[in-house]
Amino acid sequence: MKYNSPQPGYVIIKVAEANTLSDIIHVVEKKPDTPREGEVVAVGEDCILKVGQDVMYASYAGEQIDDDHIMMAEAVNVLAILGEE
Repeated sequence: MKYNSPQPGYVIIKVAEANTLSDIIHVVEKKPDTPREGEVVAVGEDCILKVGQDVMYASYAGEQIDDDHIMMAEAVNVLAILGEE
């Protein structure tokens, strides 16, 4: 599914394959505070992140909007941008 711009300050992240819903449930049973990874697919106004960036985010972050996507507040829940030099 393609997502348009979320509200200002929010991003939509496609959960990395290793972090599918069933994998998250399995990991949460072991370590609920383990950070997750995903790719930014949509950004609201005033966001520093850009579409296509890989990020690490808090495991408790965001709202699941479908099987593969989470929407969250960028400033609070995104821990790191991955693959940047």
